[in-house]
Formats: sequence, structure tokens, C-alpha cells
Amino acid sequence: MDNILLVDDNEEVLETLKDGLALYKSQFRIIAAADGMEAVKLLNEKNISLVLTDLVMPGIGGLELIAYMTRNFSTLPCIVMTRLDGAQLKDGFSWQGVLRCIEKPFEIREIGAAIIEGLDLLDEGLTRRGIAVSSFLPLVEIDGSTCFLKINSAAAGKGLFYFENGILFDASCGNLKADEAAIEMLTWEGVEITFLAVPLKKYERRIFSVLNTLIAEARRSIERTVGYGQRADSLQKNPRKEVFIAPETTQRNNDIIHEEICADDLVEEEFFVEIKPGSKEFFEKKLCAFKDFEGFGSLCVFSPGGEIIASQYANQYDGSIEFELVGDWVFDIIRKTRKCFKCLGLGQPDIMDIKTDKGEHFLIQEYAEGKIQYVVVIVCFGGAETKKFKEQLSLIGPELAQHIKIR
Repeated sequence: MDNILLVDDNEEVLETLKDGLALYKSQFRIIAAADGMEAVKLLNEKNISLVLTDLVMPGIGGLELIAYMTRNFSTLPCIVMTRLDGAQLKDGFSWQGVLRCIEKPFEIREIGAAIIEGLDLLDEGLTRRGIAVSSFLPLVEIDGSTCFLKINSAAAGKGLFYFENGILFDASCGNLKADEAAIEMLTWEGVEITFLAVPLKKYERRIFSVLNTLIAEARRSIERTVGYGQRADSLQKNPRKEVFIAPETTQRNNDIIHEEICADDLVEEEFFVEIKPGSKEFFEKKLCAFKDFEGFGSLCVFSPGGEIIASQYANQYDGSIEFELVGDWVFDIIRKTRKCFKCLGLGQPDIMDIKTDKGEHFLIQEYAEGKIQYVVVIVCFGGAETKKFKEQLSLIGPELAQHIKIR
């Protein structure tokens, strides 16, 4: 099962997120870190599939953590939780390379959906090595940082950015002027990022354009090229020379101004799937229909959290299957099967039929429409004719949905 590293220095927010994301326990496991240093330790000790981090934390904050990942875990998806004050992020900040931002306040389901989307990209091999410079710099602006950033691109060379209190003051790349250097590096993707020590000397501001304007110009520059692949090949042959290298440090010298994060940044919501009042009799009637089919063993309806909403068992059923455990992996099976079918160009699976070496059949069907989502699992024994089960299963899906509610 995928491990998700959750990083936040606010204990209340951390616990609220852990509790809320327990809804997805059948699809991924949460590992929590209280700060960036602990996150780095866990990244090196655990098999992490995705990182979900706050941006502003004392010590090693979200920016340093992301920079560390570009150098050591460059294909690992990362979701940043922040108040998106930067105008360039207001238009939407979906997955760009391996990075995505989610604006506070948010809902648990929004976070859960973003995690699953990131895992899908990872499983399908769609994440790229490193991140785009144009994705990272807006976070520096939001953080209000004073820092030197060393940008290393295997295809294009090296360069430097200097920010003062979140404002881009200077950029250096080869013999280009400051603005030109910034635009050039903003076209780079798949980079490694390192925070450098900030010298005590005062630096003059050489860039007066706002970051958003420079990013827009960089995008236009990419669009003007014949193809990014050809451009990257050209840059590989003639990489930019690095003008200045400051001593590298594992942490910024300047202190980070800590913005207090509160639980109000997260809209906690109750999310339970259950049968509507007065519909229990309807459910029992529909599920009982399967008992007439030869070979029927058992049937369970699971919520997205893996809990059993309703069940029906054959009279001779011996209870040998622990259905409480089935709910923990059935959604994971569905998600991975969908990805496999998508990669093979086979469309989407309908009813899955998994046959064991003993002749049992596990029939699995997911139903999802709007906020209503559940899975029906049927177990058949003794070489049963599964066609009847599948036909009946395809009929009752929409009917059951009308009698299920979310609270």
C-alpha cells in the first residue's frame, strides 16, 4: 500500500488531517512528520509514495523540503498546502511536473482526490524528474523568503536567483542580463534546487519586473521555440556557465518568519456513507435475490472507507472470509486495475471477476456518481454460473445508490 508523508508543525492540523484522511485507509497509509527535519529522516527510512506538506514551518520549512526532494527524490509527487496569495497561482495550480498547490481552506475530499491523482501520475510514470522553476519561485514569493537559490539543470546548465523578503531582486545565468537570466531559467524544467547561504553584504536590486510578468514571458519564449525537446538538446550542447557559487548550507542562515496555522485552514467534514432511514427493508429485499442463485456464498456492500454498509450471506455460509479485511484492499484493487487498463488502452473495467485456485469467484463492482460511492463484492462457490450474478449486479447498482446517503 502507498505511504503518504504528511508534514505540518501544527499538531492540531496534523491530527485533523490524519483523522480525515482515514477515510481513504483502503487506498493509502498516512505517515506523519511534525517538521521538515523529521520529514527528511522519514523520506530516507520509509518507502514514501507522495509528500503532503505545509509551506511555512520553523527550521526546515516546506521550501527547503521541496528543494531537498528535487535533489534526492526528484520523481516523488509533492502537494503543498498554503494560502495562495500570489496572483500567478490564483488561475489554478494543478500538477506541474511533480508539484501541486492546494489553497487553504480546503476540504478533506479535495486533499484525498489530489493524493490519489498524484499516485495515479506516479504509477503511470507521468511524473518528471525534478520540478519546473516557474512552479517553485511563486512559493518563494508567498513565503516571503530572503534567499539565494542555486538552480541546476542537466539540460541547460546552472544559475542563481536572489530573493529579498519574497521579492525577486536578481538573477544570474551566463552573460545574460538579470531579467533575461530570470526568463531563461524560468523556462527550465526537471531542475535540482539548493538553498545557499545568504552573505551579509547588501545586494542591489537589478530586477524590477514582477515575478508573474517574468513567468508569462518565459511561457511565451517556450511557445516561440520549435519544440521544447529540440531546445533542450541545444542547451545540452551549450550549457550556461555559472557566474557565482556561494557556499552551500543544509539550512538557510536567516530565520523564517513563522505564520501561525490554525485548524480553521482545514474545513473538517463528516463523511459517512450509510443506508437512508426506511430503506433497510429495500436493501434486504434486493440483496436476498442473490440467495436464489446456485453457488451464492456471500455479498457485502462497502463504503469508500472500507466499512460494511450492508451484507447478505447464504444459509450454509460458514463465515470463513473476514469481510472486515476485504474492505481494506478492494478499493486499492479497483484503482490499480483501472490504471492498468488505461495504460493498455482497454477502457475501464466494469465488473471484475477474480477466480481462485479453489474455484471461488470474487465479483467486484464499483458504483460512483457524484458524492455517492460504494463497492459490491459477491463470493460464489462450487463452479457457480457467474453470468446470472453479473446481470443482477449490474441492475441493482443504480437502485441501491438512491437509498444510500452521505452524512
